[in-house]
Amino acid sequence: MAVRLVVSGVCKRYGPTTILDQIDLIVDAGEVIAPTAESGPVRLRACRVTLGL
Repeated sequence: MAVRLVVSGVCKRYGPTTILDQIDLIVDAGEVIAPTAESGPVRLRACRVTLGL
């Protein structure tokens, strides 16, 4: 199966506050994922960063 999406070492900061730190993700073609985190805004930010928004 070919790799569809690879994200490696993603970081996101707002000023001195780190929101995402060294996020890695590999999603194969046809695979379905469900992002989880303690905080809803962190999940949303991770999805937006991955999509380039």
